[in-house]
Amino acid sequence: MAKLPVKVMASAALVSTLAATPVAADTVQAEEVAISSVILQTDSGMVRVTMEDFAYAMLPWGDKELRNYILDRKIAGVQLNEQVVVDYEDYINQLFTNMPTDPLELLEDMADDEAFHFTKEELASIQDLPADFAGSDLLQPHDIQGESHFSPFEGETVGPVEGIVTHLLDKQYFPKGFYIHATDEDGNINTSEGVFVKTDETPEVGSVVEVTGLVEERKPSLPSYMSTEFELTTTQIAASDVTVTGTADLPDTTELGKDRKQPIEFIDNDGLESFDAEEDAIDFYESLEGMRVEVPKPTVVGPINYDEITVVPGKVKEDRTQSGGLLLTPDDYNPERLIIDVEDYASTATFPATVGDKFKGDITGIMDYDYSNFQLIATEELPELKQNKYEPETTELTGESHKLNVATYNVENFSPDDAGEKANRIAETITQNLKKPDIISLVEVQDNDGANDSGVTAADESAQVLIDAIEQTGGPTYEYVEIEPVNNEEGGQPGGNIRVGFLYNPDRVSLKDAAPKGGSEEAVGYENDDLTLNPGRIAPTNEAFEDSRIPLAAEFTFQGEDVIVVANHFNSKGGDDALYGLRQPAERGSEVQRHKIAEVVNGFVDDIMTQDPDANVVVMGDLNDFQFSETLDILKGDVLTNKVDSLPMDEQYTYVFQGNSQALDHILVNNELAASTAIDIVHINAEFSQVEGQASDHDPLLAKIDFGFDPLSKEEAVEVNKESLTLGFSGGDDTTAVTRNLKLPEEGTDGVKISWKSSNSKVIDKDGTVTRPSADAEDETVTLTATLKKGKERATKTFDVTVVKEVGQLSIAEARVLENDADVIISGTITAVDGKNLYVQDETAGIVVRDWSGEFAGEPGDVIEVQGTKGSFNGLDQVEVEDAANISIIKEDTIPEPKEITADQLNEEHEGMLVQITDVSVTGDAGYGEFGAEDSQQTSFIVDNELIDGSVAIGESYESITGVVVYSFGAYKLAPRTTEDVQ
Repeated sequence: MAKLPVKVMASAALVSTLAATPVAADTVQAEEVAISSVILQTDSGMVRVTMEDFAYAMLPWGDKELRNYILDRKIAGVQLNEQVVVDYEDYINQLFTNMPTDPLELLEDMADDEAFHFTKEELASIQDLPADFAGSDLLQPHDIQGESHFSPFEGETVGPVEGIVTHLLDKQYFPKGFYIHATDEDGNINTSEGVFVKTDETPEVGSVVEVTGLVEERKPSLPSYMSTEFELTTTQIAASDVTVTGTADLPDTTELGKDRKQPIEFIDNDGLESFDAEEDAIDFYESLEGMRVEVPKPTVVGPINYDEITVVPGKVKEDRTQSGGLLLTPDDYNPERLIIDVEDYASTATFPATVGDKFKGDITGIMDYDYSNFQLIATEELPELKQNKYEPETTELTGESHKLNVATYNVENFSPDDAGEKANRIAETITQNLKKPDIISLVEVQDNDGANDSGVTAADESAQVLIDAIEQTGGPTYEYVEIEPVNNEEGGQPGGNIRVGFLYNPDRVSLKDAAPKGGSEEAVGYENDDLTLNPGRIAPTNEAFEDSRIPLAAEFTFQGEDVIVVANHFNSKGGDDALYGLRQPAERGSEVQRHKIAEVVNGFVDDIMTQDPDANVVVMGDLNDFQFSETLDILKGDVLTNKVDSLPMDEQYTYVFQGNSQALDHILVNNELAASTAIDIVHINAEFSQVEGQASDHDPLLAKIDFGFDPLSKEEAVEVNKESLTLGFSGGDDTTAVTRNLKLPEEGTDGVKISWKSSNSKVIDKDGTVTRPSADAEDETVTLTATLKKGKERATKTFDVTVVKEVGQLSIAEARVLENDADVIISGTITAVDGKNLYVQDETAGIVVRDWSGEFAGEPGDVIEVQGTKGSFNGLDQVEVEDAANISIIKEDTIPEPKEITADQLNEEHEGMLVQITDVSVTGDAGYGEFGAEDSQQTSFIVDNELIDGSVAIGESYESITGVVVYSFGAYKLAPRTTEDVQ
């Protein structure tokens, strides 16, 4: 007799016959013969296994226990009917003798010949399969998952599938349902023991359930402009029936690093041709899909954003940044990174997770896949966060009058809407952290009306907002130069028209006037040792720049030396395959265009250097590619040096994407300048959370160029610094109206030190701290004296400033008409809370109170007093508060009754107020989680899900919808606060 191996029986023909048998079939039939059972030889006799049970056990997802029972025994016979069992060994011998022969036809012939049959005694000895191995109709989650990224049951209705409910899911962008874990694990690390069940049923966690339904592979729910073609999927069962059969303890979590070790070398190394959960990270995370996973004491490697934190278990052991993050290198994309969805436990607006921070305990969650990445959905409160002591940097490149400082700064879609906090933060970093560069290449400046698609392309007002903020913080009065892009032709947010431009300090450099300013579609060249246009765009009609920013070249003069600076923003990586996508290895299609752009810019520089080998050229900006990329190699060619390469490896990053710290921004100089140029990447943004002051998602770079000019004498240095010394103000203050702390510089350029004295230290102390006179007193004028010194050289300079007394309380209506940055005290009742935003109203009007600290714990119904400044955000009036201590609860009260209005009254008059619209019909999807609706007058408006997910349903009618009036993207909208607001 022969044994039955897992993959091969003694006869391949019989294997194919049995393996092809449907699980639900009772027999395998030819015209006159039917296989009803397989007879096994055991130590105690012969046992009958029905064909149905045998076929099911042989499937990869079949009954594991029965399969093992069969594999441990020999096949004795094949039963054709109640009276005929063909001897298996005889069958095999005949099959080999008569090959090729149809196995069923051979059995049919042998059924007619008694010489091949079991004897009556042998037939009588056959026993039925023991009850313990009778097979089971219950599937397990690992059966549904299989050893693959796709279920072997995809598109089939299965069940019952048994499992323990581990977590209920009801969140935006995910279907509603719950996760289950196998009650009987298969011990195979390639098959996940968990699976998601899509259903409205909500059994309690710990319930044992049996689920019947259709097996589906769910693609992530992405915005319409993003393709899901190469996204992986999540296996799920769309349940038609869910039955609770009992309860059980929750299964143990799988602890990363202990129970399962993450691959740290490869995301995938076989093009998804094989499934290897020990070697390939993409297979490893798939093998945990739907399971409870524990991440031990993780380290943060990507700051919180979109309520997600990227971590690695334990300590970072790979190439590290100076802050403790993970460096992206040519050979390592750090597959040990894991994104944690913390939406239920932490908010980007309030949680301070920054690169290098560490959690003191373990994070537990369910493994899923969304937005091109495996993610762990946190299912328990987060452990305490131990914050890294790492602070935003100040450049080590000190200012020297005889050297030129140039910088590049991606200011992330900057527009006049960013007046206030963002503008002030960027201004402070330019003045204090970058130490007032002479020339700044600005990247991602939007036009004067931001993202409004109005046809406006100029950005002079956008730049002026930043110029004013820089001047306020004690910086120079920069001038701005740009060339407007062609409307909506150069990429970025529709209507925003992002472009590159230059800020320059006219007291230090001048824009050379040897050539006129170029137009949007005029190409700059180089002739007679000067640019032909100044500024001018490089090859603006070249196909390389389709839907991408055009490089801007400008020629500046510094102490008699001409310098050509080229500002760049190469096309983004948008459209590249995701690292954890369906196509492996990931294709980087966007590189093709960057290579073309790099060739054009390199050719432009090469032409300059060919005509004038003594020319000075700086090429900088957001190049959207790495220092080790082919893009940078093409750009450098034989004429440029990338100064980023000269920095220590742990400093070579300007951006953090999904936990990978990488260099996308660069400063290059012509080779002859390289030795006399120093560079610094000033790490102030990319690694820091919004709570900790991130002003942009990129870090700026600064270079100091030495042309060999003589340094200033001590006397000259003191005099130059005295001439340029100014005070730094906050939030719209000036010398005649000081309301906040001043910024008093302690060092100047050329090694000059500065100290301060105050004529009234009770009002302004020597550090610039301001204490305002009380509201019943008078404004106070204070003289501040600065002493500048270098060595024995000294000079003084005085400033008279008036500190304004504290203001009294205003009504909200009075506060709304104040100029931005004006001080304000209001009181009112909280009607809604949205992260850092409090919707507050009194009897006169409503307004948003923006608590930038995110630490105020007020609730709807609280009457509060707020001391802050008047501001606005994207057109929405608000009172801004930097410190939660400036908000106090006066009393707890009831929420005011909503004001009943019609849809045409959703306007500025009711902005921030609690209102109600009656007789509402929801007409359609308005995008971004919003819904179109009409009131009884058939006036259209938008129901905004800013405060609650899924508040209304398309096609439904409601007696009334209550909510606060919000404003975004040029429209007033109604935002319900709870499900009770929708009746």
